[in-house]
Amino acid sequence: MYVPTDWTATTCTADGCDRPRTGVFHTLCRTHYESARRQRNAELAPLGFVKGCSVAECDRPHHATGLCRLHYNRQITTGSTELKPKAPAKPKPPCSVEGCSRDAKTLGYCGSHYSNFRRHGVAVVANMRGPRDEAKLDKFARHLTADDEVGCWIYAGIVNGDGYAKFNLGQGRGEVRAHRWLYEQLTGRVLTPEVQLDHGCTDWDNDPKRKRCVRPSHLTEVDQEQHTRNTAARRAAPAGQWYKPNGTPRSLAEVGFAITHQLPMVWNR
Repeated sequence: MYVPTDWTATTCTADGCDRPRTGVFHTLCRTHYESARRQRNAELAPLGFVKGCSVAECDRPHHATGLCRLHYNRQITTGSTELKPKAPAKPKPPCSVEGCSRDAKTLGYCGSHYSNFRRHGVAVVANMRGPRDEAKLDKFARHLTADDEVGCWIYAGIVNGDGYAKFNLGQGRGEVRAHRWLYEQLTGRVLTPEVQLDHGCTDWDNDPKRKRCVRPSHLTEVDQEQHTRNTAARRAAPAGQWYKPNGTPRSLAEVGFAITHQLPMVWNR
């Protein structure tokens, strides 16, 4: 049994040990104290002085309230000394993109499709037309004027008979609708003829120039039937009012394009 020999010692009093003393009621380092404690318990166990854990088949030493440290912590944490089985993990729903079997993580998308949504504003990117044409984007941006009222990007180039702006691709490739071309460039989408883009910022009666808005976050992919219903609802709205567009940028590419060409990023008011 350990008996302190020198209460004034600042280092461990065990033979050959120069580690610092760690105890208030002993003069040993932590390592030698633990060794001495185990030896003391082994000497007292046959005499019945060492109390063990009250849980059956547990031979750990007593810590508090008749329990070892493990079962004591379990008792105050869960209310029982029994080890409760872990609840089965809740199954994660699949990704909301059709045909994707990965687990959804954020906003109903898997990691890959959520990354597409953050970068391009759409979960499925199928850019079959190759990388963005930066030279044409710079040429396109020179025809844009800022509308700080609701943050529209008005294209000041050629306008067709329907009031929509047209953009000449050059090199004999013909003309395309400006808002559809920029939408594809900044989102990575390839729009089929069946997909139409609905302008959420259009005031049909009082401000027809908004039909020339090409900002992607002001556009929504719809079919012909939904486009017709939205148009009728806007025309039925009181004069000077329109459905305010989405105030959140559709993609990081849109934010970068706006910063590069000093275009407004004003949200809804």
